[in-house]
Amino acid sequence: MGLVALDSIKEKIILGQIVEKAVACKAWLTERVDFVLGYLDEDLSIAAKNISVALKAVEVAGVYDHQGSCKLELALARNSWRVTAQGLLEGPHKPKIQQIQQHLKAGLAISIPPEDYFRQRLTEVRHIGLQWADKAKKVSVDSGALGLDKVFELMMEGENLTIQFDKELKLLRDRSMLYCICRKPYDQRAMIACDKCDEWYHFDCIKLSLPPKIYFCPACKLQTDVDLCASPSLTQERSSGSKLEEPQTPSPHRTELRRKSKKPKSRKRKTLVPADSDSLKRSSGTERLLWRNRKPFRRASRKRAELESLSPFFYVRTIS
Repeated sequence: MGLVALDSIKEKIILGQIVEKAVACKAWLTERVDFVLGYLDEDLSIAAKNISVALKAVEVAGVYDHQGSCKLELALARNSWRVTAQGLLEGPHKPKIQQIQQHLKAGLAISIPPEDYFRQRLTEVRHIGLQWADKAKKVSVDSGALGLDKVFELMMEGENLTIQFDKELKLLRDRSMLYCICRKPYDQRAMIACDKCDEWYHFDCIKLSLPPKIYFCPACKLQTDVDLCASPSLTQERSSGSKLEEPQTPSPHRTELRRKSKKPKSRKRKTLVPADSDSLKRSSGTERLLWRNRKPFRRASRKRAELESLSPFFYVRTIS
């Protein structure tokens, strides 16, 4: 009986020591986990070090504590959230606004404190980005009310944001392109392209009701009339053997030959009409392509004919 009692006492002592060490381990783990859960600063290495030590201690101790395990899992989830947030803010690629919003929502699900550094940064970035996007959308449909210099400043501001706004920047680039004699951006009104310079004009600005088969804008029409008036004198000069420089603007005759050599499909009327127009129909599927690839609005000036054309009227005496 004495030996049995002695063994029982030894077991109780050993169990007491185990419980004492388990309680001490739990207290130590709780301290580490609570530190991680309460850590709110920017430096993630400090929290990562404490989590790593806590995980090793749990593995070595071999003692399961439900409450402690739940708190450790929460600490791991929060640290993972903060690492992802750092990647969104400081990564090589700009995140989209949807990614920022989704990550903030995920942070609320695991109770990230409002004082957390990365939650505050993401909230600030989201607020600035949404404000800019809202302003960009309003400017893109203001029918040219804001000056181009302000539009370019807004574009630069958007490009310098830490969030990616491809759609809004594209709208502003389209908004910065001006057309027609009114020099306004594209505003869904019906338009027609000049067959000579490819500049686009609003139907109402040029007093046009229906699209003609061939359309020359006022500037190109004036240039064409000048070419037609100058063509008899040019013909006389060429027949007299003079050498004139080729005009930069093609002559009406050559233009007509080029038109005749084109296939019939190339003579489709290039127009842009709004979706709700009843009197005009939209062209077949190439409006946006033509719109993006429109030629710059340039006009070449003709050079003056040289006085060499008068050379046949001079007599040069040869000395033998």
